[in-house]
Amino acid sequence: MDIEYNILHDKSLPMVFVGDTLHNHSLYKYFKNQRSCQHLRLEDVMEYDDDWFARHQVMAVVTNVIFKKTLADTLGARPVQWFSACSRYTILHQNLKIGYNTLINSYNVFYDDCKIGNHCTITNHVMLSHQVTVGDMCHISPFTYVCFTELQQGVILGVRSSCPGKPHNPIVIAPWSNILMESRITRSLTESGTYAGNRKYNDERSLDVKIL
Repeated sequence: MDIEYNILHDKSLPMVFVGDTLHNHSLYKYFKNQRSCQHLRLEDVMEYDDDWFARHQVMAVVTNVIFKKTLADTLGARPVQWFSACSRYTILHQNLKIGYNTLINSYNVFYDDCKIGNHCTITNHVMLSHQVTVGDMCHISPFTYVCFTELQQGVILGVRSSCPGKPHNPIVIAPWSNILMESRITRSLTESGTYAGNRKYNDERSLDVKIL
């Protein structure tokens, strides 16, 4: 079965995928026979003038948060028009808010009282259940469960991690935190760093080290 995508925040302009990543290659391969689109390096895109940016819409999918922020800041300095993509095999409930330049891959379920920010990557088999907020530049790895939780900016959730917050005890994870694979978070994490479950492993943030 081929992966299929819907475009979010579509401005009916030619699409440009920026960056030499697997996700950008896959998205370009899927869309190139359906829409006018290009796959370019960041260095090439930055050579264009503002008129070019006005005539194109851009997506740049990066899993490495360090490069994700660099790319978002660099392109964000120009009048860029972002769009997002979501797999048709993901279930989106009503009233779900999804930001720009965000990729949502296949076989996920998101409830309608959740919010997903800008420049995020959500992989496969992820469930966002009940009042989940995913901040800008977050990355959520496969087989992850999140409930009554706020992921602040730049958080990485590793494979098979879970954040089972409660209505009376919601979880907030500090910005730029790394959550190692198979972690179970049961309380708020107020200091940025790398965590194995509720225990702080070290002070390295997602802006300091790539854990994926």
